Order: sequence, then structure tokens, then C-alpha cells
Amino acid sequence: MRPRSVLTVVDSVGYGTPLMVRGTAELVEEGAAEATVRMATRYEGEERGKRVAAELIAYAQGIGRPRVIIRITPERIRHGEA
Repeated sequence: MRPRSVLTVVDSVGYGTPLMVRGTAELVEEGAAEATVRMATRYEGEERGKRVAAELIAYAQGIGRPRVIIRITPERIRHGEA
């Protein structure tokens, strides 16, 4: 695996300037299921979020792949023109 990564975030609604993060990425399994539940309930509400998170976790287990967090250690952060 090549751990080099670039994350680019573009504000397509407010037409703001893009944010680019370059660095090294790692896949972290520990805490990923809990993070899935936190994010799903934040964006979908308590009841639906828990149901959606459970489906995502079950799907990952069903295909033999764990949920993961992609942790990027930034080496360069750029805000403005890409």
C-alpha cells in the first residue's frame, strides 16, 4: 500500500476557496464502528442514524471488510487556488 494521500474539499455552495491536505494516510479499524454510529446519528437523527449505521456495519462484515477510519497525518495544508 502506498500511504501518500491528498484530500481536497471544495465548497460548491458558497463558492469558497478549496482546501487541500497532503500527507500520509493510515487505515484504523479501532473505533470505526463507533464513529459510524456517531456520524450517522448526527446527520440522520437518533433513530434512523442507528439503523443506517447498523446496516453499514453489517454490510462491511458481510463482504469481509471492516469499517475503517482513514487518518491523515498532514505534511502540507493549502487553502486557496488548487
